[in-house]
Amino acid sequence: MLFTYLKSEDGQLNEMSIPFADANVLVEKVTEQSMQAQVKKAITVKIFEGDTVYFSGVYLAGENPLNLYQHVMQTVMNLQTNNENLKLSFLELLSASMFHTSEKKLPHVTEIPVTVAPKEQENAHRIQKKDKSSMRIPGDVLSFFSLSKRYWIRIILVLFILWLILTGARFVLASFLSEETSIKEKTPAYTELMKEGKYVAAGKFYLDKREQIEKEIEKDHIQIEQSTEEKKAGIHVLKDFVQAYPSDQGNLDCAFYQSKWEDVGTIYDKASRDMRNDPANLAKVGYAYLKLGQLDKAKNVNLALNSPLFTKKINSYETLLRKQKEVEGKLKNTNQTKETIHLLKQALEAIQNQIKAI
Repeated sequence: MLFTYLKSEDGQLNEMSIPFADANVLVEKVTEQSMQAQVKKAITVKIFEGDTVYFSGVYLAGENPLNLYQHVMQTVMNLQTNNENLKLSFLELLSASMFHTSEKKLPHVTEIPVTVAPKEQENAHRIQKKDKSSMRIPGDVLSFFSLSKRYWIRIILVLFILWLILTGARFVLASFLSEETSIKEKTPAYTELMKEGKYVAAGKFYLDKREQIEKEIEKDHIQIEQSTEEKKAGIHVLKDFVQAYPSDQGNLDCAFYQSKWEDVGTIYDKASRDMRNDPANLAKVGYAYLKLGQLDKAKNVNLALNSPLFTKKINSYETLLRKQKEVEGKLKNTNQTKETIHLLKQALEAIQNQIKAI
């Protein structure tokens, strides 16, 4: 039966010598802990029987392969050597040792012959020269396995494939749970992001709050009393957010605050019924119609809106429009003096400015 000497750099495995099956379970637990902590731990490994060391190297817990058995199997199977029978015999002995465990505390191995894990090409030459000393297996074990070598090779391959499937599934599940936990831990607080004005980041982490975020931008950066420059900056903030997370409501708001009146009407006509029936959107599209001089459409919107303020704007627009036509008619009269024409042009400019300001 093979025994295994283990020692880790962090002292978690402090010079232990236990049966290989127990060592495999212990290393698998360390690997699982290392993956959850997203760290890698180097574990010194020596597999021996009596004074004979069959395997020596370093295993990294926290990455593939996920256990000691798989690591040793892959390393030996990938080994280039002319003595394939010796390699297969060791693999058979290794697989057989997986079924031998001990509940008793084993004596401490104070000194084990150390061999440095060489490169594949160097290892091939060493095995050729030291096939009896470096990987010597008792004759009775060899005779036992040689009786049904093909049978045991097939069993080993099947077990190895099943082990890969099981450990792979565990690895995927552990990675998924670790990633999910990591995302939750790294998600910043919604209130902190909003307080710092990181609206795009807030929309990234809190998908269900994007509509609320857009309304907060509109309320805090555009609708409040502020200078023209501050309002332009607020419109830019809204535009950046809508570009990151496009929506019909966002497109309508951006078009409205950028005075793109025709776009407001187009977006509104294609919007959902709930969005068209929203009083705030009705007011925006009605105002857009008014700015475009489409008084009939503006009045129809106001029938649904029933807003005294919007009614006042429509009346003011109609009054100014009549005055504009009167002044334009007087300017067409060629009998006016230069002074009168100058005054009429000033009046026309003042009326047009009032229409823009509505």
